[in-house]
Amino acid sequence: MVSQTDTSIPLTPSEWSPKVRKFYNYWLSIHPEGEGLPSRQDFDPMDIIDLLPIVWMLDVYRNPLRFKFRLLGTALAPILGKEPTGQWLDEAFPGVMDSGAFNDYRYIAETNNALYRKGTPQYIVPEYKTIERLLMPLVDKNNQCEILLGISVYT
Repeated sequence: MVSQTDTSIPLTPSEWSPKVRKFYNYWLSIHPEGEGLPSRQDFDPMDIIDLLPIVWMLDVYRNPLRFKFRLLGTALAPILGKEPTGQWLDEAFPGVMDSGAFNDYRYIAETNNALYRKGTPQYIVPEYKTIERLLMPLVDKNNQCEILLGISVYT
């Protein structure tokens, strides 16, 4: 299921940018047969090599819920003004715990739903007016979200 953070945003992938739509279709294609969501083992970055510069991953830690950057695409680091791979989200971006972005990340970690957003960036990126973002869960053997897999297109 795809959810959203703003009711004016299209939930129909046909209305998304081609890169976001391609990423979503790839995620759908790696779902294991039968029921269940894809895991990190199902995800092969070489299958979407053209999208990797705008792809990112956050590891999910629990008790307390926290996120750590596993990967940040090379095109995103200059936009965000830093390369946070290996850093805790809240340390790389102080104040993020009180943001809509953190609420989105928590939602995915708790529900295993994908989440689409298009609107004003929630991080300070003054040169960009809009972000189109899709986040999807990668799950562990217990079907619990262990990684947030994301793509961000800034315009």
